[in-house]
Amino acid sequence: VIKNLETEEVRQWLRSLIGENNGSLGLSRLAIELSGVRNGVSKIHAEHASRMYKERDGSQVIFHPVTNGISRRWIEPRLLELYEEESILNRDFLPTPDYMGRIENLDARVLREIKTGYRSRLVDYLRTRRDQYGGFTTIDAEAVEAIWACWNKRVADYKRPELLFTYLQKLGRILDDKNIHIILSGKAHPTDEPMKRRLQWILQNVNEDAILRRRVHFIQNYDAELAKQLIFGVDIGFNTPRVRDEFGNSINTEADGTFWKKLIANLAILISTKDGGVADLDNLPCLEITGGSDKEEVDSLYSCLVRAADERRDLTLW
Repeated sequence: VIKNLETEEVRQWLRSLIGENNGSLGLSRLAIELSGVRNGVSKIHAEHASRMYKERDGSQVIFHPVTNGISRRWIEPRLLELYEEESILNRDFLPTPDYMGRIENLDARVLREIKTGYRSRLVDYLRTRRDQYGGFTTIDAEAVEAIWACWNKRVADYKRPELLFTYLQKLGRILDDKNIHIILSGKAHPTDEPMKRRLQWILQNVNEDAILRRRVHFIQNYDAELAKQLIFGVDIGFNTPRVRDEFGNSINTEADGTFWKKLIANLAILISTKDGGVADLDNLPCLEITGGSDKEEVDSLYSCLVRAADERRDLTLW
């Protein structure tokens, strides 16, 4: 690095920085030193980062929250058109001053028509994508009227894709009783062998259970197009990042994530732990997964799923 720097003053500055760090230099330290502004992508992320990092003199680095957002392409086109027609969003894709009241005045029948209308298109799209068995994903006609939920994102340890599948028989009963189908999709990092094995464990258990085999569909080769189709069409989405360490202490693992924003914008019910950008709001925009232990969190997750299914079912009576 030093030999590629043209200015001796900068070389000396970098040498001193390396010297202060016992002959090494972390990228985080270099980024902090070179940044004019330090931002976190949610309030909770900025607070966490401010506690983690120090300036060269040992003082606290102050991170400012600049929460992530989503673009127009993540809202179902007919729904976006409605939001703009009803002046919920302005031409700059920002909420209008009285957007909350305008949301309350939306015609529920129109919302239901848009949402259920897209479901048929989602079924057709999934017929072009392969499931965990290598065949094209064919879901029977009755499933169009079922409740659809999804867990689709990068498969990583802190996101806990296995949490939903902790108690297989209990999950199966809920899916059958409430007529729910779950779409599961995501990729582990190519070098993350533990997460690859965990995903294999999930799919093996799904395959060995008659109910889950019929109601849980893993879609291969997760990509942006699949993510968009699912966001537009599902009723419920899961966001399960870890919020406790092994000693039960509160931690923050999801910087922000935009999955939950996409779900809410497309009229889906979010089931989530209080982490990342979800925690930015005083009134959480989700059914919250709570608990001081793994078992308590799983019980809460299942209770949220039952409640979400009941609430969604009520909406079909509009």
